[in-house]
Amino acid sequence: MNNLYLIRHGETEYNKRKVYYGATDCELTALGREQARAIAAAFHDIHLDLTIVSPLRRAQETADIILGKKTTLRESEPRIREMNFGIWEGKYYKDLQGDPAYEAWMADWENVRPPQGESHNDVVARVSDFYENLKQRPEKDIALICHNAVLMILLTKILE
Repeated sequence: MNNLYLIRHGETEYNKRKVYYGATDCELTALGREQARAIAAAFHDIHLDLTIVSPLRRAQETADIILGKKTTLRESEPRIREMNFGIWEGKYYKDLQGDPAYEAWMADWENVRPPQGESHNDVVARVSDFYENLKQRPEKDIALICHNAVLMILLTKILE
């Protein structure tokens, strides 16, 4: 691999509301689409052999805008979807304060799972598996379009 471009999806309504969401499948806001168009302009002259995209709508919509008419290979990859916050999806942290499960998660967010969700270490495991496979890919110039937590985990892997 020569170049790996790490791209986060554009803004969503849930970003604006500052609630927990990861598995919730939502679309971009007008600003999110504008952000994607700005990235598309920056990528206008950049060659991509492959674009790997989270299956969530906000990432797919971002990819549609960025890739436009580019004829690059595109794959949807479930291992780079955002963390699932389970029953806390769409809730504000203030609404969860005092909940024993939330307090346990706050005390050990790496290992404790939100009810019906994933722990941070669950996400690290699947993203790490993806990264090990990615390093074996023959394509030279690859873009990943996904989510904040996934990108942070990937950066820790890349930078060791």
